Amino acid sequence: MKFTEDQLTIWLGDDNIPLAAERVQRGTAGFMFIKGQMMNRSSWTFAHYGDRLVVLRDDSSYVGSGFGQRGEGRSVQVVTVR
Repeated sequence: MKFTEDQLTIWLGDDNIPLAAERVQRGTAGFMFIKGQMMNRSSWTFAHYGDRLVVLRDDSSYVGSGFGQRGEGRSVQVVTVR
């Protein structure tokens, strides 16, 4: 697997506490005539609760193709702080 892009972006609030983050990865893999490509994207939304940093939302998706096939999926997790 060779990653052509691997980028993490973090958005900070006025108090320098993270508000959100996103990671994007793109890559290719191959062996002889078999080639494949993939792209992963993950994003997180944070909240400051008491003296802790809490992940409120985790959204991950992927797309991949290779050997004449294509696959994709998505997972979303949401946390409610009470």
